[in-house]
Amino acid sequence: MLRLLGKSPWAVADQLLISATNFATTVLLARGLSQEAFGSFTLIYSVLLFANSLQSGLITLPHNILDTARHGEDYTAVTRPPPPSASSSSGPSLHSRCWRLGPSPAAPPGLWLPCC
Repeated sequence: MLRLLGKSPWAVADQLLISATNFATTVLLARGLSQEAFGSFTLIYSVLLFANSLQSGLITLPHNILDTARHGEDYTAVTRPPPPSASSSSGPSLHSRCWRLGPSPAAPPGLWLPCC
């Protein structure tokens, strides 16, 4: 049986538990709420899931991929937030290295675009 789960049976068990809990919660809410209230819950929950996916895809995963080989002060220098008055050319940080304000480093504050 453990061979079917692969090399990470705890990862499969964790995903199974989370999925089953989410399913049970949704069923209980669908039975306990009116259609309008459940529809509102579903819309808000969908927006939160979308925001979580954006955060994961645009921030967490690039950070985990780009900075796996960094250690010690090198890692700290890249991942610390820039000072409030720092520009994108103030030195290495996750914000200045992987994100730019607009299409060029000299663009005014506004839209954050990935440049990695």
